[in-house]
Amino acid sequence: MQRLPIVSILIVSCNRLAELRETVQSCLRLVYPRKEIIVVDNASEDGTEDYARRLGERVRYMRLRENFGPCVARNRGFGAAQGEIVVGLDDDSRFINADGLGSVVERFEREPRLAVQSFPVVTREENCGQRSFNRNGQFNPHFQACACAYRVSAVKAAGGYDESLFMCGEEEDLAVRLMDKGWYVKHYDQPVVYHAFTSTSRSWGRRAFLCTRNLILFLWRYMPLWLAATWSPVILCKMMAHAIRSGRATAMDCIAGALAFIGRLPKVLRNRHPVTPETAKRYYYSSYCVVMGEERYEAAGKEPWFRVLFRIWNAKTRHHN
Repeated sequence: MQRLPIVSILIVSCNRLAELRETVQSCLRLVYPRKEIIVVDNASEDGTEDYARRLGERVRYMRLRENFGPCVARNRGFGAAQGEIVVGLDDDSRFINADGLGSVVERFEREPRLAVQSFPVVTREENCGQRSFNRNGQFNPHFQACACAYRVSAVKAAGGYDESLFMCGEEEDLAVRLMDKGWYVKHYDQPVVYHAFTSTSRSWGRRAFLCTRNLILFLWRYMPLWLAATWSPVILCKMMAHAIRSGRATAMDCIAGALAFIGRLPKVLRNRHPVTPETAKRYYYSSYCVVMGEERYEAAGKEPWFRVLFRIWNAKTRHHN
C-alpha cells in the first residue's frame, strides 16, 4: 500500500496570539496521519513565541527578526516544509471540519499540473454562507492565501511569492506566473475554511495603500502596456470608491499607493515579465467568472465589454505578430 504524503500546514502569524491558539488547536485535531504544523511568526510581541515553544515537537516554530510581511513568511515556510503539499492558513483561519486533508491530497495526486487549490471561506462557523461564487473545479486566480493548498515544487519553480509586495494582491501575482508556466490554479468546494478576519494588527489605511500600489503594479509587470495604461486609472478610482464606502480608509491612502507605484515605474518597465496573450486572457476570463458568479459563468464571454476588450486584444496581438 502506497504511503500517504506528508502535508505541511503553514500558519503565518503576527501579534494575534488568541486567534493563533484556536487555529493551532484546530490543526492538531485534523484527521490525517502524516502532517506537520509550521508557525512562521512575523516578530510578534504578544507572547506568541512562548506559546509556540511550549507546544514542543507538535509545532515547528520559526521567528523572523522583524515583520517582513506575509510574502516573506510564506516563502520561509515553503523552504522549511517537509511535505510537497503545503496547506496555507492565517493565524485567524481554520478548517471547519477535521477530515478535509485527504481530499486535498487526492486532487494533487489526480491532477499532476494542479499547483494551487483554493477553498471556500466563511465568516461564521454556525452559518456556512460561502464568500465565494466559484464553481467546483473552476480556474480561480484570486485564491486566498488564508485558505488554500500548494504544490511546493510548482510554487518554487514560479519563484514563490514576490516579497517586495509585502501583502495585498500577492496571490494573483503568484497565480498568473503559475498559469503562464502551464500550471492550474483551481477552486474546490471542500474543505471549508472559517476566517475570523479579526481587526487586530490590521491597518486599513495601509491595506488600501498596498492594494492600490500592488494592483497597478501587477498590470504593468505582466499585462500588455496598452491594457496597463487603460486600466490603472480605473483601479485607482475603484479603490478610492471602496475606501470611502467602507469608512476604514481614505481616498488619500489609495492616491499614496498610486504615487508609490509611479516611483517604481522605471524599474518595473526595465524588468517587465509580460505573460502570453493566452495566459492573460485566461486570467481575465477567470476573474470575470469569479466576480459575476456561477449563474453568469457560461455567459461571461458574451458580455459586450468583454467582447470589445478581447477584440482589441486579438487585434493588437495580430499587429505585433
